[in-house]
Amino acid sequence: MRTLIAALAAIGVLAAGAGRAQNTPQTPSFRSGVETLPIDVTVVNDRGEPIRDLIVPDFSVRIDGRPRRIVSAQWIAATGTGGGRTAAPSVPEGYVSNESAAGGRLIALVIDQPNIQFGDMRPLRGVIDAFIDRLSSGDRVAVVGLGTPSISTPFLADHDQIKQTVARIPGQKQMTSGSSGSHEMGITLAMAIDRGDDAALSTVAARDCIGNTRQVANCKADISQEASQVVAEVRHDSELTLTNLREVMTSLKAIDAPKTVVFVSQGFFTDRERDDTGRISEIGALASAARTAIYSLRLDESLADVSRTKASFTTSAAEDAIAKRYGLETLTFAARGALFNVTGTGATVFERISNELAGYYLLGVEPDARDRDGKPHPVRVDVTRAGTTVRAHRTLIAGVETATAGPRTPREAVTAALASPLPASSLPIRAIAFAFRGLEPTKVRLLIHAEIGANYTAPQRVSIAYYVVDKNGKSVDGQVSDVRIAPPGGVPSPLVFSGGASVDPGEYIVKIAVADGNRVGSIDVPVRATLLDLGRVKLTELIAGGPIPPVNLLRPSVGARVSFGTLHGYLEAYGPDAATLAVRFEVAADERGPAILGADVQGALVGEERVMFSQGLLVQALPPGSYRLRALVRQGNTLLTSLGRAFEIAAPATLASAASNVPALSTPGTPLYLPVEQKDLSRPFSRDDALKPAALQPFQERVSPSSRAAFDDGIAHLQKREYKEAEVSFKKAIQPDADSTGSLAYLGVTYAAAGRDTQAASVWRTAMADGDDIPQLYEWLGDSLLRLKSTGEARPILEEASSRWPADLRFTRPLALIYASFGKGVDAVRLLEKFLQERADDQASLFLMLEWLFNAHRGGQLVHDRAEDTRLAHSFADQYFKSGGLNEPLVKQWLNFFDKEAREAP
Repeated sequence: MRTLIAALAAIGVLAAGAGRAQNTPQTPSFRSGVETLPIDVTVVNDRGEPIRDLIVPDFSVRIDGRPRRIVSAQWIAATGTGGGRTAAPSVPEGYVSNESAAGGRLIALVIDQPNIQFGDMRPLRGVIDAFIDRLSSGDRVAVVGLGTPSISTPFLADHDQIKQTVARIPGQKQMTSGSSGSHEMGITLAMAIDRGDDAALSTVAARDCIGNTRQVANCKADISQEASQVVAEVRHDSELTLTNLREVMTSLKAIDAPKTVVFVSQGFFTDRERDDTGRISEIGALASAARTAIYSLRLDESLADVSRTKASFTTSAAEDAIAKRYGLETLTFAARGALFNVTGTGATVFERISNELAGYYLLGVEPDARDRDGKPHPVRVDVTRAGTTVRAHRTLIAGVETATAGPRTPREAVTAALASPLPASSLPIRAIAFAFRGLEPTKVRLLIHAEIGANYTAPQRVSIAYYVVDKNGKSVDGQVSDVRIAPPGGVPSPLVFSGGASVDPGEYIVKIAVADGNRVGSIDVPVRATLLDLGRVKLTELIAGGPIPPVNLLRPSVGARVSFGTLHGYLEAYGPDAATLAVRFEVAADERGPAILGADVQGALVGEERVMFSQGLLVQALPPGSYRLRALVRQGNTLLTSLGRAFEIAAPATLASAASNVPALSTPGTPLYLPVEQKDLSRPFSRDDALKPAALQPFQERVSPSSRAAFDDGIAHLQKREYKEAEVSFKKAIQPDADSTGSLAYLGVTYAAAGRDTQAASVWRTAMADGDDIPQLYEWLGDSLLRLKSTGEARPILEEASSRWPADLRFTRPLALIYASFGKGVDAVRLLEKFLQERADDQASLFLMLEWLFNAHRGGQLVHDRAEDTRLAHSFADQYFKSGGLNEPLVKQWLNFFDKEAREAP
């Protein structure tokens, strides 16, 4: 009994409070204003296919022999039936979500080990695996292996683990004394002898007893003793089965949802002297109260090993088979199920069960005052449709506790959700857990991260519970709390919760439940609480997240979505060689793709033999979509390992709000700010270019003869970088009554070459009074103002120059940069396009053009139209690749963005 209770605890249905109904689509509600009794009914044709089109008049229900009014008849279809599993919503790598939990079924495979010969389960494993493969991804399956020891699992969506568990159940029944002792006899014959049936005893004695009277008497005594031993073993096995089944039904009652038990057995005996038939009927009543249907699969004992000894009397063997079948028939008839004899592989039987589990009718029946007295009431359900089979419970038990229970508090709701194997999904949850070295050398510290709900814009108080459960179903750590959580960044988003636990190394399930008002969500997160062992170094998993600026590099950022332009990678190393590691983070489009972005990460020693590798990467230049962060871990020149973590770059608001992936066009005139680096705006002054003859000549021509000597002297000092002497000479060359444009211009050149842009800009402004026909002055003055970060003052200077000398490209690119930083993004792109028509070999400008085109489209603005912009992007990309551009992986991501946009545009 202790073994069974432990097994049922592993299923997760014995916790207090689990009897409350979960607020999920799995438990349909009646829309009538009349309180009703729920009755689950399956109606199938002769091939086991559900009849789906019945309505209220097609049913009749009698309780305690009296007809009852049927208020509603609702067909509840199971998801994913009809072959293959349903596709679950996309979930980030490593995360678990309850968003696909609605509509799944609860199926318990109960293996009657005490009544299955050792090894007889082996032929069934393949077909059981095939049956499990036919189930939906939302279906949860549990395994209960009755007997000692018991092999059991909780209700799991991991169907591979279920199949592995079934493979470990061989059956526990050994040959009884009646078949392996000195007197072979069937079990039915042994029971008759044990009851004192002289005719039965004489039958065996006539075959086995010879000798004188005393010898025959001793032989009969041996026969009676062996018969008693056989009966004791049979009664023990049957008692174990019935007791265990009662415990299973009692435990399943805690889950207010329809459930199916597939009971696999070779049959068990019913003993009328002990009223086993009444006990089976009681189990059927419990199954009704638990909303559980039992399908019994009776294994043909011919599946046993051919070396097994057979009973001598064919008649006795046939009687044994009938008696063992009777117990299964009584059980399934009482529990809204069916009995199937399994011969060969049993494939057709499991196929039929799959068909019958495709759905059921939920009848809402008008109750009587006596129905909720907690006592069993006989039920009969009939259907008018000919050629159908109706499967319904024969007994109704409705307790008064459901009518008197008051509303749950949020804390009660999360406690009940944790106890139920059926995931609650009215509140979406996504969760993941990571393992770190614990404070104690033998422990592992878990970081538990959960994203709750969506589109929260204000702080919200929720009830949260989580427990870490080991493989035996034992809770080893956890907590229940009411917390107030604010959405990160103040933008519509899920609530983010972080918790921790300290555990021994091993495999665990983290059970999480959250209640926000009447909405409840729950989830099971499998965790392998271990570190990556590389000998003298151990590593955590690579963690990636999109934090809210500013980034706190001292703690990991967890989250598969990057929304604020920064990706934070985090990794810890432990051990005597941890400080010798070199780590590089790379961002790629996929696991094996070339690096788009990268950075070497400086490790920080934060404890004894503990090194933290933490780095933020700017990813705002990447198109929305899925990417992968890689961590290349080296020791010297040796690559020890490469770790990876997928993440997603979120679309900007204009894109995210659109129905498709194509950005919605913004309103004309909407500001479009494009990325501009300060180094492009702050172009350094070139003294050498100013001293070239082509630049110097127009100014020399303006110098009067009386000032020429001083001007030439200033040029000579400037060539020698003698800026103080040059300043004195150029000032001498300035004459109030003559054109001093040339002297003023090169006094400004002297100031700019010496790094004195403020004085240079002032002098050049004065020089433009008479020299506004020289484009060089506009270029120098505009550049100096940009270096001074006076873009507002530089803009009209460059606009005037561009207007007066439209073919002069010296003003085109700087003015494009100013427009980009002033929100005139479309004008900036067009100016840069004009610049590149003449300077197609300018690699930096080609890259900037592609980046600006991408950002314009991501911001919902077109430069020309979608087709022309896409053509330009490919044309400029080809020129960039030919020029040997180093950012080819990033440019290809931009081209993919344009091509995808073109395909999906209306």
